[in-house]
Amino acid sequence: MCSFNMHAHKILKAALPDIHLQNILSKELGISKILAQLLINRGIKTKEEARKFLNPKLGHLLDPYSFADMHNAVKLIERAAKNKERVMVFGDYDVDGITSLTLLKTTLSKKGIDVVHYLPHRIKEGYGLNKNILHLAKQKNIKLLITADCGTNNHDEIKELRRHNIDVIVTDHHESVSHNLPPATNIINPKV
Repeated sequence: MCSFNMHAHKILKAALPDIHLQNILSKELGISKILAQLLINRGIKTKEEARKFLNPKLGHLLDPYSFADMHNAVKLIERAAKNKERVMVFGDYDVDGITSLTLLKTTLSKKGIDVVHYLPHRIKEGYGLNKNILHLAKQKNIKLLITADCGTNNHDEIKELRRHNIDVIVTDHHESVSHNLPPATNIINPKV
Protein backbone atom coordinates (compact mmCIF):
# COMPACT_ATOMS: atom_id res chain seq x y z
CA MET A 1 0.00 0.00 0.00
CA CYS A 2 1.41 3.40 -0.87
CA SER A 3 0.07 6.76 0.28
CA PHE A 4 -0.17 10.05 -1.54
CA ASN A 5 -0.73 13.27 0.41
CA MET A 6 -3.17 15.01 -1.94
CA HIS A 7 -3.93 17.79 0.51
CA ALA A 8 -2.85 18.37 4.07
CA HIS A 9 -5.99 16.62 5.40
CA LYS A 10 -6.61 13.93 2.76
CA ILE A 11 -4.51 10.86 2.03
CA LEU A 12 -5.20 8.61 -0.93
CA LYS A 13 -4.14 5.02 -0.33
CA ALA A 14 -3.53 2.93 -3.42
CA ALA A 15 -2.64 -0.75 -3.50
CA LEU A 16 0.77 -1.56 -4.90
CA PRO A 17 0.50 -3.29 -8.27
CA ASP A 18 0.99 -7.05 -8.43
CA ILE A 19 2.85 -7.28 -11.74
CA HIS A 20 3.14 -11.08 -11.67
CA LEU A 21 -0.60 -11.65 -11.12
CA GLN A 22 -1.42 -8.85 -13.58
CA ASN A 23 0.51 -10.69 -16.28
CA ILE A 24 -1.15 -14.03 -15.51
CA LEU A 25 -4.70 -12.65 -15.54
CA SER A 26 -4.04 -10.46 -18.55
CA LYS A 27 -2.65 -13.35 -20.61
CA GLU A 28 -5.14 -16.02 -19.44
CA LEU A 29 -8.23 -13.85 -19.89
CA GLY A 30 -7.14 -11.64 -22.78
CA ILE A 31 -7.69 -8.46 -20.78
CA SER A 32 -5.56 -5.38 -20.24
CA LYS A 33 -3.12 -5.20 -17.35
CA ILE A 34 -5.09 -2.25 -15.98
CA LEU A 35 -8.27 -4.33 -15.82
CA ALA A 36 -6.30 -7.20 -14.33
CA GLN A 37 -5.02 -4.90 -11.56
CA LEU A 38 -8.53 -3.59 -10.89
CA LEU A 39 -9.68 -7.17 -10.40
CA ILE A 40 -6.73 -7.83 -8.08
CA ASN A 41 -7.62 -4.70 -6.09
CA ARG A 42 -11.12 -6.17 -5.60
CA GLY A 43 -9.61 -9.32 -4.10
CA ILE A 44 -9.91 -11.44 -7.22
CA LYS A 45 -6.80 -13.62 -7.47
CA THR A 46 -7.65 -16.50 -9.83
CA LYS A 47 -8.75 -16.70 -13.44
CA GLU A 48 -11.90 -18.61 -12.34
CA GLU A 49 -12.89 -15.80 -9.94
CA ALA A 50 -12.15 -13.24 -12.65
CA ARG A 51 -14.25 -15.06 -15.27
CA LYS A 52 -17.16 -15.27 -12.82
CA PHE A 53 -16.84 -11.55 -12.01
CA LEU A 54 -16.54 -10.48 -15.66
CA ASN A 55 -19.37 -12.76 -16.86
CA PRO A 56 -22.04 -12.58 -14.14
CA LYS A 57 -25.08 -14.85 -14.23
CA LEU A 58 -28.26 -14.84 -12.17
CA GLY A 59 -27.19 -18.18 -10.72
CA HIS A 60 -24.20 -16.44 -9.12
CA LEU A 61 -26.43 -14.31 -6.91
CA LEU A 62 -26.86 -15.22 -3.27
CA ASP A 63 -30.24 -16.42 -2.03
CA PRO A 64 -32.16 -13.26 -1.04
CA TYR A 65 -33.69 -15.16 1.87
CA SER A 66 -30.26 -15.38 3.45
CA PHE A 67 -31.04 -11.89 4.82
CA ALA A 68 -32.51 -12.45 8.29
CA ASP A 69 -35.44 -10.03 7.77
CA MET A 70 -36.32 -11.01 4.18
CA HIS A 71 -39.23 -13.34 5.01
CA ASN A 72 -40.87 -10.71 7.23
CA ALA A 73 -40.25 -7.93 4.70
CA VAL A 74 -41.96 -9.99 1.99
CA LYS A 75 -44.92 -10.59 4.33
CA LEU A 76 -45.26 -6.83 4.86
CA ILE A 77 -45.31 -6.24 1.12
CA GLU A 78 -47.83 -9.05 0.60
CA ARG A 79 -50.01 -7.53 3.35
CA ALA A 80 -49.84 -4.13 1.64
CA ALA A 81 -50.93 -5.70 -1.65
CA LYS A 82 -53.77 -7.68 -0.04
CA ASN A 83 -55.08 -4.71 1.97
CA LYS A 84 -54.64 -2.21 -0.88
CA GLU A 85 -52.28 -0.12 1.27
CA ARG A 86 -50.24 2.65 -0.29
CA VAL A 87 -46.48 2.09 -0.28
CA MET A 88 -43.74 4.69 -0.68
CA VAL A 89 -40.29 3.90 -2.00
CA PHE A 90 -37.86 6.53 -0.73
CA GLY A 91 -34.59 6.53 -2.66
CA ASP A 92 -31.23 8.13 -2.41
CA TYR A 93 -30.35 10.59 -5.17
CA ASP A 94 -27.22 8.79 -6.41
CA VAL A 95 -27.07 6.19 -9.17
CA ASP A 96 -27.57 3.12 -6.98
CA GLY A 97 -30.40 4.82 -5.08
CA ILE A 98 -32.23 5.86 -8.24
CA THR A 99 -31.70 2.44 -9.82
CA SER A 100 -32.94 0.67 -6.67
CA LEU A 101 -35.95 2.95 -6.41
CA THR A 102 -36.85 2.31 -10.05
CA LEU A 103 -36.55 -1.47 -9.71
CA LEU A 104 -38.59 -1.53 -6.50
CA LYS A 105 -41.32 0.76 -7.79
CA THR A 106 -41.61 -1.09 -11.10
CA THR A 107 -41.77 -4.50 -9.41
CA LEU A 108 -44.28 -3.41 -6.77
CA SER A 109 -46.46 -1.71 -9.40
CA LYS A 110 -46.49 -4.88 -11.51
CA LYS A 111 -47.77 -6.72 -8.42
CA GLY A 112 -50.73 -4.32 -8.32
CA ILE A 113 -49.50 -2.33 -5.34
CA ASP A 114 -50.36 1.36 -5.08
CA VAL A 115 -46.82 2.73 -4.91
CA VAL A 116 -45.46 6.26 -4.93
CA HIS A 117 -41.84 7.31 -4.81
CA TYR A 118 -39.75 10.12 -3.41
CA LEU A 119 -36.23 11.29 -4.22
CA PRO A 120 -34.88 13.99 -1.90
CA HIS A 121 -33.29 17.12 -3.33
CA ARG A 122 -29.53 16.65 -2.98
CA ILE A 123 -28.80 20.19 -1.77
CA LYS A 124 -32.00 21.15 0.07
CA GLU A 125 -32.76 17.84 1.79
CA GLY A 126 -29.47 15.93 1.81
CA TYR A 127 -28.86 12.21 2.08
CA GLY A 128 -31.36 9.76 3.52
CA LEU A 129 -34.69 10.22 5.21
CA ASN A 130 -35.21 13.78 6.37
CA LYS A 131 -37.33 15.61 8.93
CA ASN A 132 -40.17 16.08 6.43
CA ILE A 133 -40.69 12.36 5.79
CA LEU A 134 -43.39 11.90 8.45
CA HIS A 135 -45.42 14.82 7.09
CA LEU A 136 -45.05 13.53 3.54
CA ALA A 137 -45.97 9.95 4.50
CA LYS A 138 -49.07 11.08 6.41
CA GLN A 139 -50.09 13.44 3.60
CA LYS A 140 -49.93 10.57 1.07
CA ASN A 141 -51.56 8.03 3.44
CA ILE A 142 -48.52 5.74 3.42
CA LYS A 143 -48.75 2.50 5.42
CA LEU A 144 -45.40 1.06 4.37
CA LEU A 145 -42.22 2.94 3.49
CA ILE A 146 -39.34 1.13 1.80
CA THR A 147 -35.98 2.84 1.56
CA ALA A 148 -33.69 2.33 -1.41
CA ASP A 149 -29.99 2.83 -0.66
CA CYS A 150 -30.53 4.66 2.63
CA GLY A 151 -32.07 4.39 6.08
CA THR A 152 -29.42 2.57 8.10
CA ASN A 153 -28.48 5.81 9.85
CA ASN A 154 -31.93 7.43 10.08
CA HIS A 155 -32.83 6.46 13.65
CA ASP A 156 -34.94 9.50 14.58
CA GLU A 157 -36.93 9.63 11.34
CA ILE A 158 -37.71 5.91 11.45
CA LYS A 159 -38.65 6.10 15.12
CA GLU A 160 -41.19 8.83 14.28
CA LEU A 161 -42.62 6.87 11.35
CA ARG A 162 -43.00 3.76 13.53
CA ARG A 163 -44.57 5.83 16.31
CA HIS A 164 -47.28 6.76 13.79
CA ASN A 165 -47.83 3.09 12.77
CA ILE A 166 -45.99 3.34 9.47
CA ASP A 167 -43.97 0.21 8.81
CA VAL A 168 -40.46 0.75 7.45
CA ILE A 169 -38.34 -1.67 5.45
CA VAL A 170 -34.78 -0.42 5.13
CA THR A 171 -32.93 -1.66 2.06
CA ASP A 172 -29.41 -0.30 2.18
CA HIS A 173 -25.75 -1.25 1.94
CA HIS A 174 -24.19 1.46 4.09
CA GLU A 175 -22.62 0.78 7.47
CA SER A 176 -24.16 2.07 10.64
CA VAL A 177 -22.26 5.12 11.87
CA SER A 178 -23.33 4.58 15.47
CA HIS A 179 -23.18 0.75 15.29
CA ASN A 180 -26.82 0.73 16.38
CA LEU A 181 -29.61 -0.17 14.01
CA PRO A 182 -32.66 2.03 13.50
CA PRO A 183 -36.02 0.81 14.84
CA ALA A 184 -37.22 -0.22 11.37
CA THR A 185 -39.74 -3.02 10.98
CA ASN A 186 -37.22 -4.88 8.82
CA ILE A 187 -33.66 -4.21 7.69
CA ILE A 188 -32.24 -5.69 4.49
CA ASN A 189 -28.56 -4.75 4.50
CA PRO A 190 -25.54 -6.96 3.74
CA LYS A 191 -23.53 -5.03 6.34
CA VAL A 192 -25.95 -6.10 9.10
